[in-house]
Amino acid sequence: MIEKEVFNYIEYILYNYIEIKKSGQLLESKIIDAKNRPDINSAIRSGTSTSPTEKKAICLVDNKELETKKRIVTAVERTLQRLTEDEKEIYREKYIKKKSNRRIMNDLYISRATFFRRRKNIVIKLGKELGITNMVKD
Repeated sequence: MIEKEVFNYIEYILYNYIEIKKSGQLLESKIIDAKNRPDINSAIRSGTSTSPTEKKAICLVDNKELETKKRIVTAVERTLQRLTEDEKEIYREKYIKKKSNRRIMNDLYISRATFFRRRKNIVIKLGKELGITNMVKD
């Protein structure tokens, strides 16, 4: 059984995947496009770096927010590749188009049990990919 808080967190990621991906790309661009900013310069630990490119590379690697967003994006993309066609359909309708559960069931001509089973499978697969669930069965 997956804990409700964990389930909700994983669904939050699914609902916000596109925004997470875009904000990660924006953050990465800001770091790359930065010009001699104090926060860039202070990120250098050794104090011997003088190359702007080196400084930006270190900031890209050291930025925890960027690292987290990239990890999430990679996990979602890997999970989407592993979903069955039926699960992908649920993913698109629920998390991208943000349709109601009832509407999805009606549009796809599936039972309530089938809908919730597929939804749970999507969440479990992403949880495994993120390393936050250790469910044995997909």
